[in-house]
Amino acid sequence: MASNNTEEAKIEEHKRKLFIQHLSSETTEQSLRRYFSDYAIDWAAIPKIDKGHSRLHGIVTFANKASVDAVMKKRDHRIDGKEVFIHRSVPNQGSSLKNNCGIQQLIVSISNNRTLTGTAIQEYFKAYGTIVRIDCSNDGKDWTIDFD
Repeated sequence: MASNNTEEAKIEEHKRKLFIQHLSSETTEQSLRRYFSDYAIDWAAIPKIDKGHSRLHGIVTFANKASVDAVMKKRDHRIDGKEVFIHRSVPNQGSSLKNNCGIQQLIVSISNNRTLTGTAIQEYFKAYGTIVRIDCSNDGKDWTIDFD
């Protein structure tokens, strides 16, 4: 039973975590926290490579899932003057979190003046489970995918 509680805790943490890619080399953990200061943050980090340089991505764990949802709805994100790409954490498919059973909704955002069709989204994501609904907003740039 303890193993099940551990898995549930890992799933809950993934639901509260965001990854931020394409950060400026000037971005620090403090500026990352400042950017997300409207939300309660449990943890923020910018991993470094061995010479102390930023890997140009960050990780933020929020106090609650509602904060993650709010950040994901807000577009576009510019931190320290640079547009960044933000995405939700998804449990490792090879992990003990079999079939990612705790993840029921994905939000897909398309950038660089591209658009996708519902058919293309359905075709790609059907491998991850049974899709219940696909909704589009923002002229084909943002898609919400609900799984059973």
